[in-house]
Amino acid sequence: AGPHGAGLRRLVKGLLYPRDALRVARLLHARPPGILHVQWAHLPWLDAHLWRSLRRDGWIVVHTIHDIEPLAGSSPGPMRWSARALRDAADAIVVHDDAARALLVERGVAAERVHVLAPGTSAGPAEPLSCDAARAALGLPHDARVVLFLGFVKPYKGLGVLLESVARLCAAHPDVVLLVAGEAMGGRAEYDRAIARLALGPHVRWSGAFVPSDVLATYLAAADVVALPYLEASSSGVLLAAYAHGRPVVATSVGGLPALVEHGRTGLLVPPRDPDALAVALRALLEDPARAARMGEQARRVARERHGWESVAAAHAALYRELWRRAQGS
Repeated sequence: AGPHGAGLRRLVKGLLYPRDALRVARLLHARPPGILHVQWAHLPWLDAHLWRSLRRDGWIVVHTIHDIEPLAGSSPGPMRWSARALRDAADAIVVHDDAARALLVERGVAAERVHVLAPGTSAGPAEPLSCDAARAALGLPHDARVVLFLGFVKPYKGLGVLLESVARLCAAHPDVVLLVAGEAMGGRAEYDRAIARLALGPHVRWSGAFVPSDVLATYLAAADVVALPYLEASSSGVLLAAYAHGRPVVATSVGGLPALVEHGRTGLLVPPRDPDALAVALRALLEDPARAARMGEQARRVARERHGWESVAAAHAALYRELWRRAQGS
């Protein structure tokens, strides 16, 4: 698809969004008031206006803020400042960790309006694909040491740092393969230049496109470790997907990632922008498959017990009941 295709898709979605948002608002205005929970608001100035109009009709609006400040490359510049309007337009705000809650309170949001609820993830497959079968399906050597970078490639995700780390790994282990599964939202040119400069051509396999959910399990089954070299972050669906599929992670200590990674149990944490530290942590797991497997099993348990949809849904339902009781004065 390339950067032009991705840009065209975003443009079309942006043009359709106001029409769809107004249509939903009209439908809700025609219904008895209830609770509206919004996960993503793409035109903050419009969304905030619609939420206020619904609240005047008696609706309760809950907004999950995944990123306290929009991350680099995740939204157009003019939208970054206007996202703050959403904080005041909702009755309640949901975040995924205590650090995010503290940051919102520091910025003037009343503490009682901010609620910490764990992010959810789907369970891994009941009968997961074997590592050898997954690698055969993806055309990878069965005996390679595979590092997986998963998801849309955006500036804040630190793929450039990971490439530097993989170059260091290859000096000790020529069988290392970096599997990049995702579309580069701003194009690949910068990364391709880095791959050429670091002589990583034989060591990098790139899907080149968005990885649909029905293929996701294959990529995760093929990996020894999942890398999240983020320069900034909030929560991470990629990290939870790795956990659900029993894969350990190496992640940076930014945003909400330290709240998700049990260092030494479900993965390893390293400083951001440090290719040497990242390489050392990746090497530690690649050279000790038994340790990596133990971490992967612990990660799977954490995904099931803390982030399974059943428990996450129950926590949300409890919040809705409390908000409804407050609104009804009972």
